[in-house]
Amino acid sequence: MQNVAIHRGVLQQILAAELATGELLLAKQLTSLEQQGEGMQLSFADGTQFISDCVIGADGIHSQVRQQWFAEGEIRNTDQICWRAVADMPLPAPFQTQLTESWGRNGRFGVVQVDAQRTYWFAVIRKLGVDQPVGQQQLLTAYQDFHPLVTELLSHTPQQAIHEAMLTDLIGLRTWYRGPVALIGDAAHATTPNLGQGACQAIEDARVLAHYLRRSAATKEAFAQFQTTRQAKVNQIVKTSWTVGKMAHWQNPLSIRLRNTLMRMIPARVGARQSAPTVR
Repeated sequence: MQNVAIHRGVLQQILAAELATGELLLAKQLTSLEQQGEGMQLSFADGTQFISDCVIGADGIHSQVRQQWFAEGEIRNTDQICWRAVADMPLPAPFQTQLTESWGRNGRFGVVQVDAQRTYWFAVIRKLGVDQPVGQQQLLTAYQDFHPLVTELLSHTPQQAIHEAMLTDLIGLRTWYRGPVALIGDAAHATTPNLGQGACQAIEDARVLAHYLRRSAATKEAFAQFQTTRQAKVNQIVKTSWTVGKMAHWQNPLSIRLRNTLMRMIPARVGARQSAPTVR
């Protein structure tokens, strides 16, 4: 099975090009969400307001729509830190169509090529007891025992291009819609990136929700069908991704040996199943 990766900024440009001028408004910070009859009034920090028949909250794990309208969902911390960047360097031929992840005793490192000349990489370690600045040189030291390709990618990445963040996910959200408001993507079911499925599942959400909105004259009915179709698959991905992330950082040598044996035994069809379409 091959992987096809694309830079997020490039994908956004492709999608934005399909919109008419004025349909996409940027730099909008939501301040309040109130029901007005059968619709919703959205107020923004710049003083503008909009009335809409329905609202789709696609505003990420820290979703203002979720916090203001649903008042549930707990952000769960993995105690793992992730560094991400795009390096101006292609991968050798065997890796150009693969998402490759290497696991070591102190961390893990993943790579995937996003175009002819650039490669996305991520590095993950368990959170240190004392916060300390981590930059390119510290990462080179931490991953010096990994494959030489890892240190080569790090060397091709300028310090200012490296982004650091704690890995988290979202639990406890029972329903993705209430009244004329629905959530999709990370706003509804943020997952850790251990299966590479966060953005993929958000895109699948959008396609499935659009499918039901086209078929139903009632927004709430479309929202209900959307959640029924998507929730079981997404919940499994969130759960599995959390488990894989914890397994990747086991420290006990016997546990590591058992984990590595089990990982080699997993059939390829298990990985392919998460990419199967929800609605054809």
